[in-house]
Amino acid sequence: MEGPLILPPKPADITPKPFLHKLRDGFRFLLTIPIWLYQKIISPWLPASCIYTPSCSEYAKQSIMKHGFFKGLITGILRIFRCAGGLFSGGPDEVPDKFSLKFLLSRYGYFRYRKKK
Repeated sequence: MEGPLILPPKPADITPKPFLHKLRDGFRFLLTIPIWLYQKIISPWLPASCIYTPSCSEYAKQSIMKHGFFKGLITGILRIFRCAGGLFSGGPDEVPDKFSLKFLLSRYGYFRYRKKK
């Protein structure tokens, strides 16, 4: 006979500790401070020009908090490129729950071919 059956650890056993979640969220918050400063100091002096809801700076801040620095930065930069130039219709555009470059690039076609209001 063989020895006792050893089961792999349950997913709950290998999840990061709450301390690491707080550390990660704190680091993400620190990375959004320049965006916050832009929103509070520079943005009030500029005319409102974002065609999306939420604004591009708020979208970038939310995407960094949701997806981390690098994926959030890519998401925010792609959003700013969509906002500039006047080729897109704008409207509500929330941060996606799951990061997918294919989905982000498909947003170009979605907002480009919608009718402007």
